[in-house]
Amino acid sequence: MSYPPDHDLAKRVRRSRDLVLPFATAQLEDGESIVALLSIAFGPLPPWTPLVPVFGILAIFTRLLRAHAVVVTDRRVLLIRRGKTRPGRPQRVDVSVHRDEVRVLEWRAGTPYSTLVIEAAGRRFRLTTHGPFAPEARTVVDSVS
Repeated sequence: MSYPPDHDLAKRVRRSRDLVLPFATAQLEDGESIVALLSIAFGPLPPWTPLVPVFGILAIFTRLLRAHAVVVTDRRVLLIRRGKTRPGRPQRVDVSVHRDEVRVLEWRAGTPYSTLVIEAAGRRFRLTTHGPFAPEARTVVDSVS
């Protein structure tokens, strides 16, 4: 899906990328370059979600506070935690693994929301992204697969 350059959604995607790119670039090793970037995705749910049903339902809402960016380089995949208020500035690298250790388990492109499930470092990450960011998610899927 492509938007005209002056479209509000296109501006939103550009703003999100502009927040993540400087942080991601600072994390690169010598000679490493960025291949794909998903600038905003929500999730994964806290690990205790399925354990306590009442708190689990509340935890579903906390996924909105867990914003991440996924950066695929020519060597690694980085999962970067973004700020909790209106997916803000990147804060830290949660996961950094070699590309060979990452698998896409599920990719579902939907109209309002798309779902990406990846396995990295023996852990599963279920990330949700919405409309204008789906093309970015697709490039991440293609780069990792």
